[in-house]
Amino acid sequence: MDMDSEQKSTEGKITMKVDDEFFNEIQKYTDDEIEVILSLLFSNSKTLPDTGDESETVCGVVHGETPLFFEVEYIKDPEEEPTYIDIFKVEINDYLDAINNKTILRPNEGQGKEINVSSEQGI
Repeated sequence: MDMDSEQKSTEGKITMKVDDEFFNEIQKYTDDEIEVILSLLFSNSKTLPDTGDESETVCGVVHGETPLFFEVEYIKDPEEEPTYIDIFKVEINDYLDAINNKTILRPNEGQGKEINVSSEQGI
């Protein structure tokens, strides 16, 4: 079940559309990792390709002492915001493949905004 919400920007707050699986999985990351991941997703949301009926994936990295490479599954219809379905860790080779395939999240300038993610179940 996906969260049915509209993206808002009120007082620097942003709401994203996520599936319950994405919501549950992102809870396994640290607060700092979550902040970077959500910021990357937000700043790249307008440039993600439309997916039609199929889901697509895009990779990202959280830079730190030990870099965290991750992949996000999403769907996006034309003129709509993406819905993020799932997120999982990947190896550096997967990230390098994504660079070659041009399916990576670009570094963002959206950091510093508060991004709220919640599911319909209030988890």
